[in-house]
Amino acid sequence: MTTQTVTQISAAARGKWPVILQMLRIDVPENGRHGPCPKCGGKDRFRLDDLEGRGTWICSQCGNGDGLDLVKLMTGYGVRKAVQEVAQVLNVPDVQELPVKPARQKAPKRDMSLTVAALMKESHTGESPYLNGKGFAGYPASLTGSVQHISGKDFPAGSLLLPLTTNAGAVTGAQLIAPTGEKSILPGSTMKGAFVALSPLPSEPPVQVVITEGYATALTVSQLTAGCVVAAISAGNLPNVAQSLRARWPEVKIIIAGDNDFQDGGENPGRSFAERAAKAVGGWMTLPPGEIKADWNDFHREHGITRAREAFRNGLVLCGEGRTQLPHGFRLTQEYLWYEKQVQRNGETEIQNVKICNPLRVTAITCDADGGNFGRLLEWEDTWGERRRWAMPMEMLSGSGEELRRVLLVNGLSYISTTGEARARLMEYISLCKPERRVTCVSRTGWHGQVYVLQDEVSGEGAEGVILQTTSVQGRDFRVSGTTEEWREHVSRYCTGNSRVAFAVSLA
Repeated sequence: MTTQTVTQISAAARGKWPVILQMLRIDVPENGRHGPCPKCGGKDRFRLDDLEGRGTWICSQCGNGDGLDLVKLMTGYGVRKAVQEVAQVLNVPDVQELPVKPARQKAPKRDMSLTVAALMKESHTGESPYLNGKGFAGYPASLTGSVQHISGKDFPAGSLLLPLTTNAGAVTGAQLIAPTGEKSILPGSTMKGAFVALSPLPSEPPVQVVITEGYATALTVSQLTAGCVVAAISAGNLPNVAQSLRARWPEVKIIIAGDNDFQDGGENPGRSFAERAAKAVGGWMTLPPGEIKADWNDFHREHGITRAREAFRNGLVLCGEGRTQLPHGFRLTQEYLWYEKQVQRNGETEIQNVKICNPLRVTAITCDADGGNFGRLLEWEDTWGERRRWAMPMEMLSGSGEELRRVLLVNGLSYISTTGEARARLMEYISLCKPERRVTCVSRTGWHGQVYVLQDEVSGEGAEGVILQTTSVQGRDFRVSGTTEEWREHVSRYCTGNSRVAFAVSLA
């Protein structure tokens, strides 16, 4: 088969997506009706609207996309493999002979801010039966004032009305939640990157931003941690919302409080989308623990506020593109480095969590310009919360690791387990981590090409790619005193025309 581009295959598939999906054994509701999602199930959360013949679809759980996106979602393939699957179907003669289905045209875009404003005007504040069932009895909520007919379903008066907004505060639509818990997006809403905010976004960056899937989960999480909390409405929208808020606040800490969609032997879409969102923004992810399907609202109601707060905090895992691939079995949370040890008991495998030390990150592989003296760049926070780093020679792992632990403890890593297994796991963790970053190490301070290296600072062009590597964290032998103007006045002006003074200053 001749290799074809994504654009060519998409053009060839236009108007034929219902048949293509059928031949790929992807079952979708017919004629644009609501029905079960082929990926996550449900009763009526999915619809193939096939706008412009592109196979467009929307799911309140998985998000939205075109026909190729649906093939990728269902198969787990990347773009290239998914295109090949579609191309194979298009090469079938019966499919080639199909007349192109006339594309459904997009309706003129409504101003959803006016639509939502009209609904809000006739709404009233009261208790939502849905929220009462989630443990928020008495919580003041906006409730619809009349019946809303959406996709053949009636949402009675008193349904929860949740406006969707962008990071700039623009209203793009709304979600309705019936007293019985049925949910739907208001027709015409733009969901991608929009969210339901528990309160207006602050003008200044908050201490942190937490993004959940559902609204009730967002209300729960607001009791578990500080910061600005928003609901993305669906798992598939988590990455979009995370990137939108990262664009607004480039430096803020972002936490994805995902759902644990545990299925014995199956996929966990809640975890997958949460991890994808966290990686997209270099953020944190936390899920309800255990091999049971639950969101944070479920966990809170089952175990209480104290345990939920502890689980939320202990479950925080840092994610990010271009960072470090942790070795199998290791888990780095906000408070500790863990090893998940598999233990056989009564014929079943259980996980025993081995606490190793406070968070310790391996952020780069180091070696000198000749390709020798390999090491690892370690980073941690000391007792006062100050960031420390050390380019550790790999030779530090050749013995018992006692000197390694001594250096880390002396320089503020507050806790390292005293058990023999945990100490061995610490050295295993450092040696097996696979960071993407590469740094050139030097063994002495001073000039190295175009950069000047000090113990804790490197200056010059390309400084970010060079570091001093020693068997211990070096102290600060150099201090800053005075100002540039004072140096010019009291030192540099005497160097003009005086070669001996200039030479002496250069040696200082």
